[in-house]
Amino acid sequence: MTRFTFALGLAASLTIAACSDGSNDRQPTAQEYDAIATHVGSTTAKNGNGELASMQDAFSLVAGVTPLGLALDANGHIGGSRGSLTFDYQVTCTDVNGASLPACGDATNKADIQLALTGSVDLPNVTASVDKHGHWELSDLKTAAPKLDGDGSFTFDSMIGQASYHLTYDAHYDDVVFDAQHTPVSGSIDYTIHATHMDASANDSFTVDAVITFTSDGHATITLDGTAKYSLDLTTGVVVKITA
Repeated sequence: MTRFTFALGLAASLTIAACSDGSNDRQPTAQEYDAIATHVGSTTAKNGNGELASMQDAFSLVAGVTPLGLALDANGHIGGSRGSLTFDYQVTCTDVNGASLPACGDATNKADIQLALTGSVDLPNVTASVDKHGHWELSDLKTAAPKLDGDGSFTFDSMIGQASYHLTYDAHYDDVVFDAQHTPVSGSIDYTIHATHMDASANDSFTVDAVITFTSDGHATITLDGTAKYSLDLTTGVVVKITA
């Protein structure tokens, strides 16, 4: 079974709870929660090569279609560049009986996908250098609504508005189910985000736990510390605070 490592730059609900992880960790400020919500939204959306854009790539790859801007190399990797981002995918597919397929295509029911993504992104609210690695399993392509599971990690050096952050994400994808348009409609993504606010004068490190739960309306809910909530548009990445 192929393994995939995924590092960057998700309707849904996202919970972010701060927790102490070390001697320098502290409670994030309200402004820092706003920044983290903005970052998660921007790097998740379909626009700007976010998480959902990579998931769209995955659906193309398991159908035997090479995404725009990418190509198959001599080692069986599918990769290339889009703007300032470089992609590398490895895909192994099986049919409904679990038999390995010589190539992904119409018979694919399940696939293991490995991804590496590096480079930089320049989005309306976030600019960042990105290193992203991970493994996804895309299943039930022929037998039920497609779903995605897996794990990954991201490293960012980001400007969020006027503030500078170093962020590392540990990600877990759990039963993310998709509709016919390959938009997530249920399931969750769990993030543990270790953050360093580079502009802070002291005690600049904190840890945020995030749970993103998908719904069927094209939006996500971002919840910080169980109280502060944001609505996330999965297409644009725009976040709007619901409660403080």
